[in-house]
Amino acid sequence: TLLEELLKALDQEQTGDILLNLQKVLEESAHILSADLTAIYKASLTKPQLIEYASFRTHENHDLPSVLSYDEFINSPLPSVWIAEETPTRLLHKIAANAGFSYLIITPLGEENGKFDLFIVGSKTDNLTPITIPLIKVVANHIAILMQNQTTTSNLNSLINRVKQVVRIQNEIINN
Repeated sequence: TLLEELLKALDQEQTGDILLNLQKVLEESAHILSADLTAIYKASLTKPQLIEYASFRTHENHDLPSVLSYDEFINSPLPSVWIAEETPTRLLHKIAANAGFSYLIITPLGEENGKFDLFIVGSKTDNLTPITIPLIKVVANHIAILMQNQTTTSNLNSLINRVKQVVRIQNEIINN
């Protein structure tokens, strides 16, 4: 079943390379969701914008910009669902409409009050089904967990290196 496929894709063995892991999840989720585009946009640390971090697309060009402005998302509810039968109201929806997408879904990653990253799914060939949005939410939660685990691991490694350095300095002081 579709749910079994999704669980299998999410349970794949993870490597130490976060981008490789995310790429696998994006590719598998695109297949399961019958999407032409799955993408992750991460919050910039220096500017009020979101930058494409990883993506999978069935076409050479996925037609979405590599940088998105926060302004488009500040006062808008998320997740956001746009379908081709609706008049596009956001810039991203207009871009999707001009590129021939049949739907585009924008879902936040992580906690609502936390870091602001996005998971974007779109299709040019298939229509939105009743299970698409719940499946996207499951994938988005998994992606958020992968990214949080990477951050935690990185922070722990940094702390371990600092502790090692302190121990080395203490040993030198004791030995001298």
